[in-house]
Amino acid sequence: MKRLVYKEIAQCLNGFGKMTQDIQDKRDDILDYIEKNILPSGSGFDNGCKILREAFKEKITLSFEYHHMDAMGGYCGWTYHTVIIKSSLLFDLDIRITGKDANGDKDYFYDVFGDVLMKELSEYDINYIASLFRQVPK
Repeated sequence: MKRLVYKEIAQCLNGFGKMTQDIQDKRDDILDYIEKNILPSGSGFDNGCKILREAFKEKITLSFEYHHMDAMGGYCGWTYHTVIIKSSLLFDLDIRITGKDANGDKDYFYDVFGDVLMKELSEYDINYIASLFRQVPK
């Protein structure tokens, strides 16, 4: 069975704050891993992306800052964005991105997040996540 990035995030966030501390810590480790290794980082997403743990109510919320470049290749400012992801019966995901659309980059953001969230976890990712749960004391 496919393990998609957005489903892994949703599973980790489901019940967050209402589980044992050991399980919550491991789920937090998984979310940290996804932030650092799977979500966009670099190429304008210079500070990476954050998964907002407290925001889960049938949706996933991410935040990121984007470092824009001008036509000469120099950095020309930052914009701040929130990505709100909900499931959709027609399109798998309903993605909404807030924040200023400087230089018309929001279309690019939709493409990037649509691709990464629908991505299948690699075998390495699955094994790493499983290793975190093997460390949970019973």
